Amino acid sequence: MSSLSGNDECLGWAARDESGVLAPYNFSRRVVGSDDVSIKITHCGVCSGDVLWTRNKLEDSMYPLVPGHEIAGIVKDVGSNVHRFKVGDHIGVGTYVNSCRE
Repeated sequence: MSSLSGNDECLGWAARDESGVLAPYNFSRRVVGSDDVSIKITHCGVCSGDVLWTRNKLEDSMYPLVPGHEIAGIVKDVGSNVHRFKVGDHIGVGTYVNSCRE
């Protein structure tokens, strides 16, 4: 069951401009919703597409930009409607929430 506490402080590696250079970036996540699974990310994949976005080669990048996909980690919180996963489960995800800032 979720505590629904939000604003977890997170650390990512972000590009801040078209140079694509990654540097530590602190940010907060939204409150865990009733259908959400919050994950402590331990690993992620970075592919050529991520490099294109960090360097704005598609001319639609929004900075700061934290590249990465196909994340793996450990469940740290679940919403009240989530029954398939529990805190402590090892998990992998192919897409992620709020990646488009919508």
